[in-house]
Amino acid sequence: MLVAILMYFFIGITADAEAQNSFKTYSIANISTQHTKIPSKSCTQNGAQSPLITHSLPNLDKVSANNSHENSEVPKSTDWWLVIVGIAQVLVGAAQAVLFFWQLMLIRKSVKDTYNVAVSSKESADAAKQAANIAARTLVASHRAWVKLNKISISGSLLFDDNGVLNTDIAFDITNIGQSPAIHISCNAWLVVLKNGGPYPFEEQQKRCDEIRKQPIGGGITLFPGERYPDKSGFGKFCIGVNLPPDEIEKALLTNPEHRYLSLSVVGCLDYTFATDPEKHHQTRFIFEVHKKGPIPISPMDKRIEETDLSLFESGIGQGWEAD
Repeated sequence: MLVAILMYFFIGITADAEAQNSFKTYSIANISTQHTKIPSKSCTQNGAQSPLITHSLPNLDKVSANNSHENSEVPKSTDWWLVIVGIAQVLVGAAQAVLFFWQLMLIRKSVKDTYNVAVSSKESADAAKQAANIAARTLVASHRAWVKLNKISISGSLLFDDNGVLNTDIAFDITNIGQSPAIHISCNAWLVVLKNGGPYPFEEQQKRCDEIRKQPIGGGITLFPGERYPDKSGFGKFCIGVNLPPDEIEKALLTNPEHRYLSLSVVGCLDYTFATDPEKHHQTRFIFEVHKKGPIPISPMDKRIEETDLSLFESGIGQGWEAD
């Protein structure tokens, strides 16, 4: 930009000098064309001659020479002023350019500072949100209910009926060991068997307990901290009935070479909620393997197995036991 400004003023100064030279040439040419020699004649007036006034015209060569001499001696002050003005304009342009770039740097710094402030604000907001979430979780964890499964058992007998259906009852013994009342407690259990290609018992448990989570919260038992059920109700046992259809039994029999025995399990979950987190399902999940005492595998040929001849073992693979 500075180069363009310098070229602009240089061209202006050159054009002005050429204009002055043209004006001088024009002045000399005017003098040469307007001045003519007037011859000396005598004028007769009343028969007598009277001499005419003779005007002497300047010698053009001398005039041109004199002008050239004067011009060479007189300094061209106008040209110097034009040079000074041009330099001043260049300096002003340079100063404006410097000011422009300085303002540009200030704008860039301001934009960067604004961006940094925005990033810091977002980070502060995220940190505050995270701190609030941690505080909420801490409050829930320290003022919540925890429902524990004390014991689960087969109540009565394990019966294969005439239709090939396996039926029994599952008895629950539970306690609220938390710091807040447990509300809307439901006890859920199912009989499942091991089958070739699955689904495996813990997969059946996960599927069915996840379906419980999708159901509306309501009904069920309420236990205050330290309370045990069914002791608080005055009943000796709290049981729910479960069964296994014959098609599932047939699939289970295919898992062993003799096609006589089945690997039976009881899976389920205790579903509940509490006042500090009332909209969420909380669960205590469990899985037990069922055997005849010995342990001996269960066979449909047994028809009826009494409660006293049955044993329940926690699953040795570790899956299916969790609480939230």
